[in-house]
Formats: sequence, structure tokens, C-alpha cells
Amino acid sequence: MLPKEFELFVKEMKKLLETLHRVADSEQLEEIERFQTQLDDIIEGEIDDDDSIRTAFWDDFVSFVRDQDPHAENTARDKLGELIFNKLTFEIAWGFWSFEHEVPFEYGYSSKHVHMLQGPNNPSGRHTYNGRPKPVRIKLQPVMADKRVEFYIASAPINQIDAISSVPSIKQGIRVRESARRILDPSDAQDEWQRGLMSKRILSISDFVDKGPNLFANSCMIFERPVKPGENSYVNWKGGSLGVADEVEIDFGFLTRDPVRGGKYLTDHTRRNQDLRPMCIIDGQHRVRGAMRSHRGHKLDIPLVIFAKGAGNHHAAKFFAEINTLSEELNKLHEIFMRHKFTLSSHKPPMKYGEYNGTKETYRDRANRLAYETAASLNMSDGPEEEDAGAMQNLILMLEENPVKNYIFSADMWVKFTYQWFMPNGPYPPTPDPTEPLQKRDDYFEEVSNYFEAFRQICNKDWGDGMERWLDFDSLPIRNTQGNKPLIQNRTSARSLLLIYPLVHSTVRRSGYSSKIISIERFKEALSPLGNIDWIQSSLTKENYRGTAEGPWKSLYRWMMDSLRRGEVEPYSTEEIHSDNIPSTRGKGLLSEISEGDLEFDPPNHTWPTPDRPVKIVATRPINSRRTCLGYLRYENKKRVDPRRYKGAVKRTANEVQSHEDDWENRDRRVSYTIHHHPSFDNQERLEFEVVWANVMGQVNSFIDLTR
Repeated sequence: MLPKEFELFVKEMKKLLETLHRVADSEQLEEIERFQTQLDDIIEGEIDDDDSIRTAFWDDFVSFVRDQDPHAENTARDKLGELIFNKLTFEIAWGFWSFEHEVPFEYGYSSKHVHMLQGPNNPSGRHTYNGRPKPVRIKLQPVMADKRVEFYIASAPINQIDAISSVPSIKQGIRVRESARRILDPSDAQDEWQRGLMSKRILSISDFVDKGPNLFANSCMIFERPVKPGENSYVNWKGGSLGVADEVEIDFGFLTRDPVRGGKYLTDHTRRNQDLRPMCIIDGQHRVRGAMRSHRGHKLDIPLVIFAKGAGNHHAAKFFAEINTLSEELNKLHEIFMRHKFTLSSHKPPMKYGEYNGTKETYRDRANRLAYETAASLNMSDGPEEEDAGAMQNLILMLEENPVKNYIFSADMWVKFTYQWFMPNGPYPPTPDPTEPLQKRDDYFEEVSNYFEAFRQICNKDWGDGMERWLDFDSLPIRNTQGNKPLIQNRTSARSLLLIYPLVHSTVRRSGYSSKIISIERFKEALSPLGNIDWIQSSLTKENYRGTAEGPWKSLYRWMMDSLRRGEVEPYSTEEIHSDNIPSTRGKGLLSEISEGDLEFDPPNHTWPTPDRPVKIVATRPINSRRTCLGYLRYENKKRVDPRRYKGAVKRTANEVQSHEDDWENRDRRVSYTIHHHPSFDNQERLEFEVVWANVMGQVNSFIDLTR
């Protein structure tokens, strides 16, 4: 990035993250806090290289803000979308900071091009030249119908199409009365009928094409703008015979004196912002305008459909209406299916299903593909010989066309929560060998299948009532009307099984277990602390852990993680596990509230912030609490201090431990708050700091006084 662009990047990202902090609830804060830390590292390290910023921060951040869950109701990110992202005028895409501030771009046609100005108020872009460029010449191939040219097909670089083409769009802010008049008089404003350019799509396409090898296979459609008799169209149809051209030439005589720079400078817009470019884009305008913001994209060739001379607005508008009436986007499951089938990568990490070549650039492609293939394998697994079907057979929805309704995961959700298994810190990290996924995937599939078989077996011990706590696909109900659907097979609760897998896998491998594939029996030993949970007990399934919100399933996940930290030991009794009066004990109190978390100063004797020395407070997460905590600082009158007056005390999370590290107790349970001095503290004798932790049963508040 250039210094000016880096400055805007930092400014806009800080503003966006601060906005997210203000509206996010406690279920969304873990990832937001992580992104703030990553941005701070970029700023402090003065990392201004595009690729480094994308790898260290941007790709994961974009995945977070764009990713939605179509198979759950009122998810945390859906709420964020309503509060923040749906209201933005721009897309969260690479370069939005430059677009918002209309930073000049050098990309354009010919050596005489100076810059392009493009932003929310001028999404079509305005070019400035220091002289008149050479004409654009495009070779044509006619497409005939009834001995008449209907249109021509061709190709040309995007920067040429952009330089000669306007968009016949309806201007923003048109009044209702004016719209009504145009409806009653169809001959009025014939050159304004297209939809206006959308900033979000321009930025998304720019991001898409800048990350090669993406390109455009679908054609851009253009036609010559009609002019009044005697006016120069600057479009010359050449060669051929019988009215069939073999070349079209567009002259830059339409450029006018730049009213801003003056002198020798020329531009393609009038002082009143009328676009003078003589060709009109009727389909593909977002591709052209978006690719012009891309270092790679603005030079790409794009296929063209060029309507014959004299086609006019009516003919072009007819094609436009038919194109947009008949088009329909693929649903997400179908898109994943197609991307995997044809080995297609993407600029969006969740949609990367390209070929793995052994490099870090394709780690996510490998991870998505293997996660997706694992789901397919589990759907087909027959399980052990004594079972009628595998534990996960037919329980993962792969396509919307699948007839099943009683699935546990949809394929997109499965990949979302399991791709990390196949990333560098997961159980199945990539190797430089590009053939590794194909050589080892059957081992991965078998091991994951053994994990679910082991969990099914510890669930389905003899409960004495003849009922199972893990059901096969043919007996799993869609709803829990009969009270026999296990909580752990609920579509949100089941996510816990995916998130605890790396810890379970690591527990086995770090114990010295060296067999090529972890067996069912060995997985059962590692999962033993989770035995004796009655997954159909009504107190779990109705009042507390059931539902599509984030809080219940994340509380369950954290309880399971804390229980597994006991080690490979026998589970407590069902009564102790389901107790509602055993707070913050590993493996017990699934229905209990949590204890207060400890608060302490670090160092213990420094309890008041001074201008040259802030106060550090360390909070310890109570066992069985979710990892997110809220921190509040109050004056003596109990009024909250503006969080901008101290650092990091609004929302913080305990750091998740990596499976190969030994200090998980500190990293998984402790967070620190830094209280900086502020002049408003000078007339106070004491301040009160409060930290709030929660699980599904409620929240607890811990307090500590700051004293002079």
C-alpha cells in the first residue's frame, strides 16, 4: 500500500471495529477482539504490504463479516448484519477505504491516462488524460438471424471498454413525480433505464478479480448510444459488405477540457457530470467498473456482445430485461457442490475449493475440500459390523435437493466448523506434498468416523429405559415432540462435537498413542469425562440448552471443554453432572450457575492509574463460563466511565489454547484489562471495576476497587 492508502486503511478499520464493539453482544466478541489485536500488530509493525495484511488479518476478517448461517434463526452474525453491514453504502471488500475517500487510481487506457476518480458519489468513474488517446479498435464476428446481423461477438481489454462506455442508468435521488411522468411518457429520458451502479458490487468484483486466477467468462453487452441528427457519435463501423462490419472504431474526440485541472488535461465528463463516453453498457457494468479498480483486472480481456449499429435503447433494454428476469443465483449448498466438483477457488475463503499445490496460498482450498469430503464420507459410512448404520450416516445435508429433513448439519455449516481440522494447527495439517490429500484422506475419514462411533457408544450405554441417547438417521425425529430427540443432535448443540475434536485428538496423540488411525476404543477413553450425560433429559432440552441462539450451544461447548480438561478419567454420576447447585466444577453442574471469577491487580501493590503508569487488572474465567467477559469501570457515584478513557475494558475474551501448548490454564482462562489515567479520575478517591461472566444459567459479577 502507498502511505496514503495505508493511513486510510488503518483509519477505516479502526472505525469499523469500534462500531462492531458498540453493537456486538457477548456471543460475538471473541473474534472481534482477535481482529483488534491483529490490527494493532499490523500498525505497530508498520506492515503495509498487501499480501501480508491479507494473510495476517484481512482474509479471516472478511470471512467473519460475510459469513451467514442460513440454517439457523437469529444468529449473532445475522444480528450484526442488520445493525451494521446492511446499512453500509460499501461492501467490506479490499480497497473500500480508497473507494470511500475517492483516492485517485492510475489504472486506465493508454499512456496518456493520468488517473481515475471513483467513489460512492461517482461509481461509474471519471478519467483524466493529458492528451487524446489513440482510437480503440475492436474486431467483430457477426451473429446472424434471418440474414440480418443481430449482434457481434468480440473481446477487448476491460480498460478499453471502460474508457469508451457509459451506463444508461436512472440517476440516484429521482423524485416520485418525475418517475411517474416517465412512466406516462415512455419517450422521455430514453437513455436512463438501467439500475444504478451499486458500490458494494463494484468493490466485491474488484476484490474477486484481483486475486488471480479469477476471470470473467460471461459476456459484457454494449451498444452505440443514439445521437441527435448532425451530432458526431465518435463510433465508426468499418469494413465488411452488405451492412456487416468487421471492425468498430471509437474515437476519443468526445473528451472535453477538464474543468478541474484545466490546461492540456481532458476528461470524459462535463462540468455538470454528464458522461460523454459514446458506448453504453447494458450488462456487465459492475464487472467493468469493478475490474478497473484492480491492478490485475483492468488489463484482462472480457468477452463482448456488441449490438449492431442502430440497435438503440429499445433493442438493448429488451435484452437487458430478459437477462435479469431469467437469471437466478445458486443456493450456497449447490455452489459448494459445483466448486468442489470442478475444483474452483475463490477470493472468499469459505468458497475456496481449488486444487492444492503444496503452498500456503492453497491451504484453505485443501482444508475446505477435505472437510467437505469428510462430510460425504460420514454420510456413506456403515460403521462397525454390529451397527445397522454409521453414527453420522445420512445426517449431513449436502444439497437442498436432498429429501432428508432430520439432518444434524448442513454441508456449509459442517465445513465452517471443521475446516480448521485441516489447517496448520489442526489434527491434519498440510504438508508440502500436493498429493497428500488424496493419499491420506481415507485415513482421515476413518479416524473421524471412529470419533463419532466412540461418542455414540458412550451416549448409548444401558440407561435402563430402553431409549438411546444417539439416534440413527431413520429414528432421529425432526422435532422433539415426543421428548426423545437428544440435545446433542440438535443442529446448534452438535457444533460442540466439532469444536472439541481437536482437543480430543490431541489428548490421544500426546499420550503416546502411535497407531496410524485412532481406534474407537481409544477415542472412548479420551471422551470418558463426557459419559453419563442424559441428552434427552427435559431440563436440558426444553428450558436451557435448546434453541438456535449462540448462548446455549456455546455454554455447552465450554462445559464440555472444561470437563475434558479433567483428563481421561471416569465421568461423574448423572446426578452430579445434571446438578443445579454445583457451581464451576469441571465435569459437574451442567445446570448450575457459575462462581464469581477472581480479580487481582498485577502487580498487587499498584492500584491507581497515574499519568506515567496504568493499572493492570487480571480476570480469571470461572470454570464452565463462556469465554467472553464484559468489563465496566465506574466512578464513586456508580456512573460508568466512558470506555474510550481506558484500554480494552469493554469486551474481552479469554484466549483459547492451542492444542500443542502446555500453559492452557493461563491462556484459556485469564484476560487482562489496562486502566489508563484520565483527568476525570483526579477528583475521585476510588474507582470500581466490574467484570461479568456468564453461562446459559445466568451471569455473575466480580468487583475490585481501585484506590489511591
